[in-house]
Amino acid sequence: MTRYEMAKLARTKFNNPSGKLKVVGITGTNGKTSVSHFVYQALTLLGENSFVLGTLNSNLTTPESLDTVRLMSDHLNKKGTHFVMEVSSHAIKQGRVAEIDFSIRCLTNITQDHLDYHGNFEDYEQTKLSFLHAKPGVSIGPSDFSEIKIPENSNLLGEFNKQNLQATKAILLELGYSEKKANKVLSEVKSPPGRFEIIEGAQPFTVVVDYAHTPDSLRSVLNTARQCLPSKKARLLCLFGCGGV
Repeated sequence: MTRYEMAKLARTKFNNPSGKLKVVGITGTNGKTSVSHFVYQALTLLGENSFVLGTLNSNLTTPESLDTVRLMSDHLNKKGTHFVMEVSSHAIKQGRVAEIDFSIRCLTNITQDHLDYHGNFEDYEQTKLSFLHAKPGVSIGPSDFSEIKIPENSNLLGEFNKQNLQATKAILLELGYSEKKANKVLSEVKSPPGRFEIIEGAQPFTVVVDYAHTPDSLRSVLNTARQCLPSKKARLLCLFGCGGV
């Protein structure tokens, strides 16, 4: 059985729960986890019964279709209204999300990643864009949210988080929430674990843990960390590597 056939089976077996939920799919090289969790937190603050699926609560960023649709069905049975999920390029390419009825499809950005799987950047880029432009669902890309104003009282650090909040606000507005309500909840959202997470302790220095693993994301994190240094003489030390380091 191919993954496309499995996706159709999952849709039929669970009576297509995605058609009864507001499903928000978020893809992109960087920011998927942060935007997913920002949307989830915002919806929860707005009183919605929402669920988030992705890197932090799944072995795969985007699980196999049967697992994902089962989670949707369970959430629907618990009177769930919104389902927010990260969508990886592997999942798009393999058809794991082919039978999901997305209400909103969001692309955070596209830079270099997963070339070992895709072979070249062109294939990677086209895979991401194929999800953004598929139906059903409203498409939201960088050009749609780059000019959106975000709350000035957000305590999230970094230009990358500004962009993540812009994408989140665009999603909330598309879901029908007013700018006033969106701004209120966005001022309260917090970074998910491992995303520019400041580790508090008794040490006489600041420790930041971040998932950055692409050239673009690592550059953004280091630039933000550098802006947080107490003086020009302070040192910035970076330890990076593959998973588990």
